[in-house]
Amino acid sequence: MPKVLLIDDDAELISLIAEYLEREGFEVMTAHNGEAGVAATLCGQPDIAVLDVMMPRQNGIDTLRRIRSASSLPVIMLTARGDEADRIIGLELGADDYVPKPCTPRELTARIRAILRRTQPALNEESVGRPLARFDRSIDVHVSSLRHKLGTMLDGRSCIQTIFRQGYQMVSE
Repeated sequence: MPKVLLIDDDAELISLIAEYLEREGFEVMTAHNGEAGVAATLCGQPDIAVLDVMMPRQNGIDTLRRIRSASSLPVIMLTARGDEADRIIGLELGADDYVPKPCTPRELTARIRAILRRTQPALNEESVGRPLARFDRSIDVHVSSLRHKLGTMLDGRSCIQTIFRQGYQMVSE
């Protein structure tokens, strides 16, 4: 289950977005200011962060800088400041997307999923537990071992038939 960190000082908005994301199958963490957001980024290990620009004490731009200095976490800027200059600054500082408010939870969810698809491949070395190879022959080796153990049928054929570009099947007599 992907973990989303919401960083915004608007508690009502965070509650609304968190509820929607949880119904969509995400685990949600929240932070109500930039300092808490940076701490949650480092401790909670979210998969993506949604960050507001206009917050008290540490604004979203400074928060983004601190997140980028410590992590390559994908970040979506969600903010009421939607003019071109603000969008360009956010994107140049390392935001993966910049979404002006108001934004529907459905659109935000679609953007989160799109970024996660791009940044988190389903199969990588860590999930498989070994380096990935273009041509993995482990199944062929297992089938060869099975053929050897099963022997041949009365007419001399193998019990396991190879089907070109498909796989293998057991042969009945």
